[in-house]
Amino acid sequence: MTGPEVTVRRQRVPPRDRILLAVLAALLAVAVFLPRGGPEAPSYVAPLPAAPTEILDLEDLHADLEELVRARPGLCRIETIGHSVEGRPLEVLVLTNTDGRSRRRAWIQGGIHAREWLSPHAVLRLAHDLLETDEGLLERVEVHMIPLLNPDGFTLSKSKTQKALWRKNRARGPRAGGLQGVMGVDLNRNFDCEWARLGSENPGRETYRGPGPASEPEVRAVQAYLGRIRFDFALDVHTGAPYQVHAPAAVKRDARGRTRHRRTAELMLKALRGSRAPSIFGGGGSSRFLRTASAGGQAVNYFFEKAGVPTAFTVEMGSFFLDPGDAHREALVQAWLNAFRAALDSL
Repeated sequence: MTGPEVTVRRQRVPPRDRILLAVLAALLAVAVFLPRGGPEAPSYVAPLPAAPTEILDLEDLHADLEELVRARPGLCRIETIGHSVEGRPLEVLVLTNTDGRSRRRAWIQGGIHAREWLSPHAVLRLAHDLLETDEGLLERVEVHMIPLLNPDGFTLSKSKTQKALWRKNRARGPRAGGLQGVMGVDLNRNFDCEWARLGSENPGRETYRGPGPASEPEVRAVQAYLGRIRFDFALDVHTGAPYQVHAPAAVKRDARGRTRHRRTAELMLKALRGSRAPSIFGGGGSSRFLRTASAGGQAVNYFFEKAGVPTAFTVEMGSFFLDPGDAHREALVQAWLNAFRAALDSL
């Protein structure tokens, strides 16, 4: 005896419902593979912008930083840490893998002196270089860099030929005869570290240290940032002397600090050798390459003595102002990129 025949009818799903079901299935498949804490920003969104070969003005430099963040949102971000005397933003580019792991940290600043145009250019090029070729380093080191710490002075130097050799920021104060006007402060004499020991009291001098320690908003912004975040390494990049690096003044009384700075300086010098930089800009052996900074309100002394950065240098990329020209510019930047990477690799 057989049971009754059962006829199964398939109900047709309307097209609109089929589309909805397909979308839900796709979303479910994606959700299975997402981290439980929510999706992370993708490391790669678009090709990186080409590294600039010319020295950019302020607006183009900031635009380039924003392009880097758009292309690599999972590896970099911009933080505005303050504003200059004339209200321009002080922008820090942070390079790190956003997986939440603890890493060694490096602080790199450029453009503290307005007429040293290659300094912000080199720091910006380092950002491109790390994102293009050294993302493995960013697995171990978190790099915070402000390419241009003195945007007001730099803008003046770049835009007005008669002011091209301007060095200071654009602070206002009393001038000769008691009149108020722009006298400027040397930001690398204004840090709150034995401030009165270095620089001039005369507002007319290029090394005028300001009316008091950390009187300038650019310096206060850096000091506050370094007060919030602990760094293991710091560079203040210049182009005002033959190629060399200056350790903080306090290493003279710190044997372990001297050894640590000498070891890192030797790595940087080794990276520089074989490049065209020494033959173009002068220099010599390791004894001439590593110097010690004068005591007083320089950034490198603040890094080491007040911010607790164990290894810090003033870098002098070469003895020149403004733009060294096409041929020398690229050779010099490439040489120092090798040196900066060598130092970062040692962390």
